[in-house]
Amino acid sequence: MRRLLAALAVSAAFLSPSVVSAQAIDCAKPASKVEKAICDDGALASLDRLVARGLRFALEADPAGAEALRADQRRWIAARDAAYTQTNVLPLIRAHEVRLRELLAKAGKRGLAAAIAAASPIDPLREAGAGAEENAAFVAFVLTTMFPQPPAPKRPDEGDVLSTYELYAGFTLMAPLSDGRLFIAVPDECGAYQCAAMPFVLDRKAGTAARLAVEMPDKGDVPRKVPTAVTTGTLTVSKDMVDVFDQGRGAGDCGTHLLYRVQADTMTLLKRIEKPECDGKEWTDRNSKTKVYR
Repeated sequence: MRRLLAALAVSAAFLSPSVVSAQAIDCAKPASKVEKAICDDGALASLDRLVARGLRFALEADPAGAEALRADQRRWIAARDAAYTQTNVLPLIRAHEVRLRELLAKAGKRGLAAAIAAASPIDPLREAGAGAEENAAFVAFVLTTMFPQPPAPKRPDEGDVLSTYELYAGFTLMAPLSDGRLFIAVPDECGAYQCAAMPFVLDRKAGTAARLAVEMPDKGDVPRKVPTAVTTGTLTVSKDMVDVFDQGRGAGDCGTHLLYRVQADTMTLLKRIEKPECDGKEWTDRNSKTKVYR
């Protein structure tokens, strides 16, 4: 994977003009301890830039409400700064992620248009650079704000290893389909070597986005269309085909391949190939089972 780990104190009178004019913090000369803390953390600095993007698009979407939105942004910055502690940046990360979603919700279609413009192919298995990852995270935030889904339940002892930004930046997959649309898998949560992901498509020509339903094998091994299903495994996309490999273990010598075709707003299940034995041997027709659905 690209990167598993990425590595009210101030009154409104002292707020940087760049913030209320929808510009990110100038990290060449941070104006406060809080701004310096943001600039010193790669994920936070990226989130600050995304919040600035979100503010700009929200302002463009509602020019008549610009002054009220700027005032609201000043109040948010004051509250954000008040939450800062020198030993814990997590409150800052959470504050930025929540604010970004609020702004993207206000931006509406303007935010979607920006996401479509920013989206480009990216593979979690290959290094893409910080700029490309930041764009991928922006697209992921837009899509999951448009099509919200309750977060996956966690065990009481299970903490967040990655922030939402790091999850989106490091593990979002975007790949072209044969019909010209862009397939996007946004991670919902990730384990040691694979993720559960929410599938979407962006249509540049139509200027639209859609959450893909996924056909899942039912109790009788009959595919059932699930509108909010997530895929679990490593995804490989070729033309209009998506292979979801749910690995039994990291060696990849066992597990299940689910082969789908992306049709309209659905991932249609075509085939399942399963190798149940984690024995270190290569996959063959003899040690694996294949079920063809279509």
